[in-house]
Amino acid sequence: MVEMLERHVRAIGEQYLAAFPDRRDRGARQVGKTTLARQLVANTGATYVTLDGYADRVLNRDAALLQSGHQSACLLALIRLIAANQGGELVKARLAEQASLPATSITPYLDVLKGIFAIEELPPWVASLAAREIGRRKVAVADSALGLWFAGLTVAWLQPVTAEALGVLSRRLSLSS
Repeated sequence: MVEMLERHVRAIGEQYLAAFPDRRDRGARQVGKTTLARQLVANTGATYVTLDGYADRVLNRDAALLQSGHQSACLLALIRLIAANQGGELVKARLAEQASLPATSITPYLDVLKGIFAIEELPPWVASLAAREIGRRKVAVADSALGLWFAGLTVAWLQPVTAEALGVLSRRLSLSS
């Protein structure tokens, strides 16, 4: 078994965890962020959650509490489609077809995702209060980090920084904030 080096940052991490129960660790790859986080959790009794675990909990438990009868796999497929077109027009028939759902069930699935605050519907642009709506409603994943994760965008995809990557990223961040 490999012996772990004593981490000087561990004591600081425990102090921060006591003051701020929600924390994110960032840093270079393969330097032990996950190992440190798991050690801190083991010593303090805190809960270690990843985006995978969070998304799974929200789509399986929270959605079921809101309305039973929805399949988490369908919710996952739907939110991934929305994330892939973050801020795009809400065309329910197209979403239903792409998610392999009956067109009649797309609205209840969207209602569940809105109910657990996973997505936001953005109203169409209106020239004035007296004018009619121009365009269609838009839909976006409410949390920009989850939107990027559901869309499968990675740091490797976003680097090197290109106009295409910046355009996609800025659209996703601005529409979901």
